[in-house]
Amino acid sequence: MYAAAVDHYWQAWVDPAAPRFLLQRILPHGFRRLMLREIGQAADDVADPRQRPPDRRTPRWQRLCDALDRFDATDDDERARLLLLLHALGFYALIAALPAGPRAPLAALSPSAVEALYWQASARYLLAMPADIGRYRDADLEVFEAIAEQAQQAPHMAFNAAVKTLVHGAKSGADAALLALRADRVARRLADVRAQLDPFWTTLLSSRHHRALAYLPMRRGDRAEVVRQMDLAEALALDVPAQGAAQTLMRRENLHPVLESRAKEAAWLGLTDLALQRAQAVIELDPCDPKSWLEKGELLMAGARWPEAAEAFVRAAILGPPAGAIARHMAGQCLRHSCQPALAALMYRDALEIDPLGVSPRSALAMMHDGPPFEALASWSGRRFEK
Repeated sequence: MYAAAVDHYWQAWVDPAAPRFLLQRILPHGFRRLMLREIGQAADDVADPRQRPPDRRTPRWQRLCDALDRFDATDDDERARLLLLLHALGFYALIAALPAGPRAPLAALSPSAVEALYWQASARYLLAMPADIGRYRDADLEVFEAIAEQAQQAPHMAFNAAVKTLVHGAKSGADAALLALRADRVARRLADVRAQLDPFWTTLLSSRHHRALAYLPMRRGDRAEVVRQMDLAEALALDVPAQGAAQTLMRRENLHPVLESRAKEAAWLGLTDLALQRAQAVIELDPCDPKSWLEKGELLMAGARWPEAAEAFVRAAILGPPAGAIARHMAGQCLRHSCQPALAALMYRDALEIDPLGVSPRSALAMMHDGPPFEALASWSGRRFEK
């Protein structure tokens, strides 16, 4: 789904008359590097498209390089569209380093200039994000706060910024009073969306609104209200009036995290069968998303359904980043519980091939003492770590 989206981002950049294309999910910092390393193309891990040698540039890549060379001279709209394409490709460090937009007061900027500021702030946010978002209490939210409060001329970006601050606060342990204030602001920005945008965006962002609101009752332990908000989020996601390939993909992509959240909601409520049913629905939306297979594997593993869990983790491993190493390790754990030590050891070894610094598969191999092959593997894993 995300690979298919790149072409839509491209078309939205090269055609100034095309509507914006914008998925909700953002790939993590480091994804490009991990993907290129796993497919044996580490030489293409560049921080700037212009660092790729000219003889390795496709016509599209060259056009991207040319646009970056004249970035200072572009107008607000082209700049915003270009930053969005770069964001989709994971060039976060480059985005953060590019010249900032106009210095005028935020309320005086064009909607496109606000959008450019948003994507640069998003890139900086991702670059500084730790592995555990619960430890990200010192995140710089200044630009998001300003856009959420002052940029009503750009209703989509103002809404996104308001949701960003709410979800960040919920995940990083902000107090309930602050979350309530941020939730009220999300509702105000949604009212601006309804007044200015078309039914497609109004319905899609309304779905996102209810999904974000579910964080508040979850923090309070109010299970009934979590279910009510998620029911609304799912109903709206299914009702998004998409037209054309781009909107159809955006509709599917919005439904994807809704169903992911619903699977987690069911697991939180102790409804394991319902959680698995919803996890399978997520997979059916995008069978090539390794993260979805990982989450299904975790649900099966929690129920000690070892062979089925191993199958899910192996599928995630086949699909690759960002699941490659962790999926192989988890498959090894399930195979060990299924009394298949040789297959388990193979998964641990492959996990270390992808991530030589992996502690968990190395520890698992060190605990296997069933004969020379396992002892040799344990010795090999120790030597790799020493290197």
